[in-house]
Amino acid sequence: MKSLCLPMRAILASLVVLFSFLALSSPAAVANVKDFEFRRGMVLGMFHSNPHISYRTDVEEIYELGCDSISLSFVLFQDDYDSNTIYAKDDRTAPDYRIRETILLAREHGMKVMLFPYLLLDNPSEGKWRGAIAPTDREAWWKSYNEKMVHYAEIAEACGVESFSIGSELSSMDMTRDLQHWRDLIKQIRSVFSGMITYTANWDHRDIPFWDDVDYLAVSCYFEIAKTRNPTLEDLITGWKPYKKDLDEWYARTAKGRPMIFAEIGYPSIDGGAMHPWDYTKPDPADPQEQFLCYEAFRKTWENCPYLGGVYFYAWFEKGGPQDRSYTPKGKPALEVIRSWYAKSASSPTTDTLALQAVTN
Repeated sequence: MKSLCLPMRAILASLVVLFSFLALSSPAAVANVKDFEFRRGMVLGMFHSNPHISYRTDVEEIYELGCDSISLSFVLFQDDYDSNTIYAKDDRTAPDYRIRETILLAREHGMKVMLFPYLLLDNPSEGKWRGAIAPTDREAWWKSYNEKMVHYAEIAEACGVESFSIGSELSSMDMTRDLQHWRDLIKQIRSVFSGMITYTANWDHRDIPFWDDVDYLAVSCYFEIAKTRNPTLEDLITGWKPYKKDLDEWYARTAKGRPMIFAEIGYPSIDGGAMHPWDYTKPDPADPQEQFLCYEAFRKTWENCPYLGGVYFYAWFEKGGPQDRSYTPKGKPALEVIRSWYAKSASSPTTDTLALQAVTN
């Protein structure tokens, strides 16, 4: 086996060079925020158990679904909530050459690309998650985090990525005490990346002090829209109403004419998934019909919202199917909600026009 390793590595290295050359020799797919149109998006979860796997088929399936935008989501790690070093894991983090390749595959299909690195805890203490990190040496943490984000921003620039999310759901780190750190990071990223920059706020923590420094707003959408295990579609639509009102008011005081996207919107296909859609650990039985109803309630609530600049459903990964309990809509009734909504918005200028008006008014 050792005799095969070196040639294979050489081949992979050559492919990386070739992909980088092709990206640099072609015009970057970067759009000005003034031309922002509704993103018919899907999150591609680049966290397969084999991080070296190709995502070519996934990109093709997402394109055929009617998506014109794709978020390439992959994971970085720190050891625990109080750790100070960010790192890539060989057996969990998508390698750079695969990220480059997948960006270019998406661009070949004419899709806009958002690059979306996010942080997980590798060995979390009980009850801790990435939204509650508290590094013991904050300066060391920021130095490590900045190095990783700038590295991926450089890949994004080289491969023609349209937009870059500089963080996701880091609720304990995105408050006023770290404002200057975020501004310094944004400045560093803008020095190497010419596309649009955003930050993805957690659904229940959206008052971020550096919104004025990014190009558009992004929110992960895991609102608790049900109170029972067997909600009807009407129950779910009703469950959305207070959250929709709250988001309308937040947008009015925050956005200053810029669009807002849902960088993640998803529901595990389990019984009771609408009650706590952010909780993927529950051992409840599969219920793809509830996932379908959640998707449909989301569509009915948001499809004509004038300031909504895009939707990225979470997420396309693994095999899916009726017995799958995860978030993916693959092989499930929810897929038809996406297909019909995106076909409608692609054939009608209404949504794009409204989104553009929200930016320019």
